[in-house]
Amino acid sequence: LKSLGYRVLEVGNPSSMEELFESIRQLSRPLHKEREAEQVIASMKGRLATVQSRARALPHRLKTYIEIDTPFWTIGGHDFLTEALTYAGVDNLFADLTRPSAQVSPEVIVERNPELILSFDLKKHEISRRAGWSAIQAVQRGWVLDDVNRDALSRPSPALVDGIEALERQ
Repeated sequence: LKSLGYRVLEVGNPSSMEELFESIRQLSRPLHKEREAEQVIASMKGRLATVQSRARALPHRLKTYIEIDTPFWTIGGHDFLTEALTYAGVDNLFADLTRPSAQVSPEVIVERNPELILSFDLKKHEISRRAGWSAIQAVQRGWVLDDVNRDALSRPSPALVDGIEALERQ
């Protein structure tokens, strides 16, 4: 596009919520919409604070395996979604990974024993039928969420808050 004379603004994938807010600001500058961007950011922060205050009332935070793709692809600790999910009382089971995403072994998932599973692709019955997964707390309790809004949760945009709020309602 640059070679055709178009102005190009490249915005990297954020690894935190603050980086996501900064990317919104970055996009607003060439459009001269800084004020509107700050309003969007303030709304996002306010809505997330509301979710977070309700999550504080939960008995404990849920250790959660987030399967973003098959087989066994998850997010690590350096991804905006890891931080965003904490607002809803969810702790990423693989937050200790230094990469934004990684393929992990099913044995390690079973060993870490998540209390909740978020699946972006597979249905609950497909997750539950995996070999050895009947020993996982989330599977035993039926706490496998397969109807999450993948687009809202996986894209660094204002719609992320919609996805977090929808997750909290489940």
